[in-house]
Amino acid sequence: MHHYASATIEMFDAEHGGRKTPTTAVGCEYRPHLRRSVDCEMLGVCFVDGPETIVPGEQVVVTLLLMYDGIDYSSLIRDATFQIVEGPHVVGKAVIKDRWSSE
Repeated sequence: MHHYASATIEMFDAEHGGRKTPTTAVGCEYRPHLRRSVDCEMLGVCFVDGPETIVPGEQVVVTLLLMYDGIDYSSLIRDATFQIVEGPHVVGKAVIKDRWSSE
């Protein structure tokens, strides 16, 4: 079984500590972590659907694959806010819209 969430995201531009280049939301090529600011819990996700190009500064809706079995993703609830993290860098923000599972 696969677990997913949809989120409205905004990638920060380089001026605000974010990415210098666009990323993509298709094909599971982009694999950041989501981090809650309250407890700094890191959740590995993969962007599997959304715009082919996500330009820093834009707000877009993406589908996230919740990648790891055994990790507690229960904090990914509607309207929960997360930082998008690449290594030590906060490169964007995400607001969860929905969550579901499929075979």
